[in-house]
Amino acid sequence: ILKFHPSENSYSVDLTKGLYGLGFSTVGGHQDPDAALPDKVVRIKRVFPIGPAANSGVVRLGDVILAVNGKSLESRNLGVSDVW
Repeated sequence: ILKFHPSENSYSVDLTKGLYGLGFSTVGGHQDPDAALPDKVVRIKRVFPIGPAANSGVVRLGDVILAVNGKSLESRNLGVSDVW
C-alpha cells in the first residue's frame, strides 16, 4: 500500500470548474488490477496553460490526487465521475 504523509508532502487546492473544466488531465487509478503500484494512483498527466489548475500556481505535472471534494480516490478508477 502506498502511504502518504499529508503533513509532509501534501497540500490542498480549491479549484472551481471553468468553461473547459479544471484545466488538467489525469492518468492512473485502479483500472488495471495487475498494474504496478505507482500506476494505481491518480496523477496529473498535464496542466493546461489556461485554466483553474494553471492559475492556482501550485498544481504540477505528476502530482497525485488523493481526494476530490472530500472523497478519497483510493481504490477508484478514472471512470468514476461522482467525485469530479
